[in-house]
Order: sequence, then structure tokens, then C-alpha cells
Amino acid sequence: MKKLFLIVVFVFQSFLFTSCDNDNNEIAKATLELKIKDEVGNNIKDAKVTLFSTKEDFESKSNPLGILTSDNDGKVIFDNLDTEKYYWFVEKECKDNRNGKFSSELALKGNVVEREGIIISDKTSNIEILNSNNIPLSVNINGGEYFIVNAKQYIEVPGFGLGKYTITWKNEAENIPIKMGSVEIANCGFSSALVVLW
Repeated sequence: MKKLFLIVVFVFQSFLFTSCDNDNNEIAKATLELKIKDEVGNNIKDAKVTLFSTKEDFESKSNPLGILTSDNDGKVIFDNLDTEKYYWFVEKECKDNRNGKFSSELALKGNVVEREGIIISDKTSNIEILNSNNIPLSVNINGGEYFIVNAKQYIEVPGFGLGKYTITWKNEAENIPIKMGSVEIANCGFSSALVVLW
């Protein structure tokens, strides 16, 4: 009987230590909380936040791990994440985080809530300029500083939001009068408007 009791105690202890070892082997999961704001610090509700596990997926906007929408406080919470680095793309209407923070700096830590503040700003477009002349021209956009566009040169000038823009150009060397044209950017971001200088 004493032997049976010792065997039962031994089996119970073995089970106890084995189950403790299994608990220690579980991989701790991480949580990522993003708070979305605009350039002046207002919380952004209903922003679409897409999470990616690699930079390649982020850049190609493919294989998302999840898509959430920010709440009234501008927050989204991705939980039950592996302890690795993550990338995110945030957008709402004509704003996104293209010019701001888009990834965790390091791998997330298990059993820790990583909090990040994300600023979204206006998406911008390019104004494309083609000088169809055989001479260089001085060009400005909306009365800004003049810049040179060489003969038969094509350039893209980045950083323009929605709106109408006036383009002026002249040949200063021959004192040719100023010519004007206009262009309108009607779609936010990812688009360009072409102006041909004649």
C-alpha cells in the first residue's frame, strides 16, 4: 500500500511539473494600439487602418493581417499579435500617413501594449510639366519662385493638394512675354496633372 501511495504521489508530481513546463513554453502575444490624429491634433474617427507584417507587403498593399476602423477617440487595437515588427497604412478621405510613421521601430514585446501616435495629412499629387520648346523656360506655379525647365524637358513637381493652379512661363533671355495656363487637381493623391509649355 505504501508503494502504491508513493507511485500515485510520483505520478501527480510529474503531471504537475509537466503542466507547469507547458505554461512556460507558451508564446506571449503582443498588442498594438494606434491613435490616429490629423496635423493639428484632432482625433480621427472612421480612419481605415491596414496592418502588414512585412515592409514588402506594406509597400505593395498586399497580404494584410487585418483591417480596422478607428473609434471616436481615433484608436484601433490589434491584439493577439506575434512578437515581431509591424507596418500600417492609415487613410481617411484625402488624408493618409504616407509622410508620417508607418511601422513599429522594433519587434513588439509579448504581454505588452505598444502604443503609437499616427499623424495623417493631406495626400498630394504631382504637377507634370513638359517644355515642348527648343529653349529653356522660367516657370512658376501660383506665383511662387521661378524655376528653369530646359528645352524638351519633362519634370514632375510634387506636393500639391486638391485645387486649381496657375502656371506661368517665360523666356527671359529673349524677353518673350509671359504665357499662362492652368491645371486642376480634382482627385486626392496618386494622380498627376500635365501642363505642356508651348
